[in-house]
Amino acid sequence: MAAHARPVIGIAISPPEDGSPYYNLNPEYSDAIWRAGGSPIAFPLIADKEYVQQVFTQVHGLLLTGSNYDLDPASYGQVSHDRSSAPNRDRDNLDHLLLQRAVSPACRCWASVTAARQSMWHWGVP
Repeated sequence: MAAHARPVIGIAISPPEDGSPYYNLNPEYSDAIWRAGGSPIAFPLIADKEYVQQVFTQVHGLLLTGSNYDLDPASYGQVSHDRSSAPNRDRDNLDHLLLQRAVSPACRCWASVTAARQSMWHWGVP
């Protein structure tokens, strides 16, 4: 009997913080994917359409992680709040490219995600 191959799940990692040259990835994300039967791999912050197209030929799923950087409020038509942290545009751009590739912009669910995200965004909600 052939062994069942684990699905490969790409994880969008967080950018370096406090001048560190190292990316950040909470090990709980990769551990959870492994325990659930997947094989995690990390995506570096390469916000390039060709790169994203290439990595999507190698993965079965995608996990967008949290980050200590807030999403740029301009990306959803708002201005920065005094309690928000500085955005990281490289991570914002990578997430945007990954979501465009993961979900076809022509499908209804993409429109639903976009509408829900814009109408349900509230500052200060943990």
